[in-house]
Amino acid sequence: MNEEKRIQNIPPRVGEFAYYDSRRAQSLDERQTLGGDVQTWLVNGQHMACHYSSPEEYTASFVTCHGKIKDLKLVGLERR
Repeated sequence: MNEEKRIQNIPPRVGEFAYYDSRRAQSLDERQTLGGDVQTWLVNGQHMACHYSSPEEYTASFVTCHGKIKDLKLVGLERR
């Protein structure tokens, strides 16, 4: 499937696969942006960079899959 057409849920969802995209990290300082806000997540009990989730597991250049999300908690929010 074409990368532009993949489902990318922001904020990430429990039961889906957690993804980190290094291209986004370069511009977001390792955090996720949603509507101008910066969010930091605790995924499966670990602090990890998770830019979005998807119901499908895939590989792509610049993208790392951290596995299926079993537990998700918003641990930081900065208003911009």
